[in-house]
Amino acid sequence: MNLKTSLRMHLLVAPILLLTGCSAVAARTVYVSTSGDDTSVGTVEKPLHTVGKALKSASAGDTITIGAGTYREAPILMTHSGSATQPITIQGAPRAEVVLKGSQVVTSWQDAGQGLWRVADWKINSQQLFCDGKPLQQIGVQNPWHTKKLWADKVCLPPVGKDVKDVVPGSFFYDGTQKLLFCMLPDKSDPNQHLMEASVQPCVMDGGDQSYVTLRHLSLMHCNGTAEGGTSGVLKVAGSGWRIEDCTLSYSDFAGISMAGDNHIVRDCKIINNGDSGIGLNGSDAAHNFRRYRERPPQNIVFEDLTVTGNNYRHFYDQWHAGGMKIIPAVRGITIRRCNVSDNEGAGIWFDGDLGSNVIEDNLVANNYTGIFYEISEPSEGDPFCAIIRNNRVVGSRNQGIYISASRGVRVQNNTCYKNRWDIVLHGMQRKDYGYDMQLRDNVITDNILYGRITDLVMFLGPNSANNMADGNFYADVKDDNSEPSVSKGVGFSATTSDYSVTHQDLGKLFQEHGFEQHGQSGDPLWVNPAALDFRLRPGSPAQGKGWQENSRK
Repeated sequence: MNLKTSLRMHLLVAPILLLTGCSAVAARTVYVSTSGDDTSVGTVEKPLHTVGKALKSASAGDTITIGAGTYREAPILMTHSGSATQPITIQGAPRAEVVLKGSQVVTSWQDAGQGLWRVADWKINSQQLFCDGKPLQQIGVQNPWHTKKLWADKVCLPPVGKDVKDVVPGSFFYDGTQKLLFCMLPDKSDPNQHLMEASVQPCVMDGGDQSYVTLRHLSLMHCNGTAEGGTSGVLKVAGSGWRIEDCTLSYSDFAGISMAGDNHIVRDCKIINNGDSGIGLNGSDAAHNFRRYRERPPQNIVFEDLTVTGNNYRHFYDQWHAGGMKIIPAVRGITIRRCNVSDNEGAGIWFDGDLGSNVIEDNLVANNYTGIFYEISEPSEGDPFCAIIRNNRVVGSRNQGIYISASRGVRVQNNTCYKNRWDIVLHGMQRKDYGYDMQLRDNVITDNILYGRITDLVMFLGPNSANNMADGNFYADVKDDNSEPSVSKGVGFSATTSDYSVTHQDLGKLFQEHGFEQHGQSGDPLWVNPAALDFRLRPGSPAQGKGWQENSRK
């Protein structure tokens, strides 16, 4: 169905009159099409050609409807705000596939021999090159992240190879001196026979400081911000009151969404296969040197019903900034619920240096390096808690399932942790951040079901830790023919001042020596089908009321 046919119904509806003071303003719907003309009037019959043109005259209440096709006009800049009751809406037409890209098609490849091809007079240091939609491996030191030192001689983005001599099947190299772009496809075939796209723009859409914008039914992909050391997403959001619904944000050279501001909602989106992270959220600003400040008001941001998978395909150092969601610093009042955060190279959900009233609930967090990582954070005055982490399924993490590191006031309750290397860990000490020794205190771990590969629960007992409680958790003791030999059976508790080694396998002795798990239990929880991540409890389960509960807060 084309744009004209699918949207003709909109012409039958009289313009809506919006009251602004004493005057009446007609809300408009402006249409954009790949076959349009920017000198046209923007109707269904005579659509515009670019989103940017449509936005120049957009005002509160207006809707920009984009027809099917691929648009390469990035960066699209928001220059106007909507209002709380009349947002500016940018949407794909009904049943149309609308793709906004920050890349350029690359043609005229010349054979350089032995499967190597090149394009002359390429003036952009492209960080991404795609063949038929799949990214090739970048070769060489090509951006500041390739050399920025972290610790222990780590760099943010470890480079692969040095120059054109290191190009192998499935990779590309940019020679900035000679302005040559090289590639070798996985099968060494002719790139002129494929769709080749190189990232060229720093982002796809830049919201600036504009507020009250709704995006829906759009796909944003490809950008090039890391060439200058940037960390932006294909979509950059600040201001207040953005709604991002049913969108796909993918194959950014860094993040899918980079976000600041408050009162945003992101729902029913796919945020997948981005270079470093799916979502980057910042609660601070330049006035505070992008550091944590205690008086930061709650942001009231909601992420719900998202798919966040396959991120950090460029292999940024996972202990720096990588994975599904990286939320840093001074973030306050965030809710993450009913999301599938899986198969990210890094942490699934990572809060770092944040404040309080953050809620992480009802998510599936599977097969990440660390599942849910909450570090060097503490509540501000007025926050009832730092974070509530509840009713999640945390599965198959390469490292910690739920990791509370050098933080205060976190509640971890009613989660099912299954086959993480270490299911729940309270540790990460000692840390000196924000000018003082961080505290690991006032954290509560209760009513979880644990089945860790090595250790179920780690509790640090050393300096700067106090008043942490673990009680009422259920330690799964099940026969699993498919489990690796190291999966802990029954209780695997570490009461430690050093590493994560199991110190207690007897709950009575643990309570007697350290006061933990007075009401803890061990046994078969009688899961319905754990291999299929169905952790419902069968009738007669001794773990009733504990662990993940289906549909607990829908």
